[in-house]
Amino acid sequence: ASHGSTIEIPSGHKLTGAEGSIVAPGQVLQCVQYYAANPGASSTTSTSYVATGIKKSITPKASGNLIIVQASITMMYAASSGYAKLYMNGSVMSGAGNYQMGYMNISHNNYAGMMTQAQHTTTDTSALEFEVYVRVGASGTFTYIHSNASAALTLWEIAQ
Repeated sequence: ASHGSTIEIPSGHKLTGAEGSIVAPGQVLQCVQYYAANPGASSTTSTSYVATGIKKSITPKASGNLIIVQASITMMYAASSGYAKLYMNGSVMSGAGNYQMGYMNISHNNYAGMMTQAQHTTTDTSALEFEVYVRVGASGTFTYIHSNASAALTLWEIAQ
């Protein structure tokens, strides 16, 4: 029943429509996740950022929506120092600083987890791939997934 600017749905009934036809700002449109419970140790000795394989793609439903990016690795180890940050479609995310996901140093926090939360506003409906990239400082080995650690990368599309 319609009452002015309100539509009332009687108890026991539901409102349905074609996919995407009923969208409200703030609504979660989709959520996708890369998750590895115990992928085993992975390391790098590269002083340039390299892809980790911790990645996930999402195809936005509309331009102007918000993609919330959550990344977490529960335990890392740096024999000297290590950096981690997020890339989108093979390039560092806009505005990401050296410590976007984190930094570790053997003198301070050489065993620790790293996480970050980031966001991106869609400009079209082309697929987007997000991935964690890592590098060491000047030298050494950065074990970006310690043995028995887990890794996750979660992408949420929120209607605007």
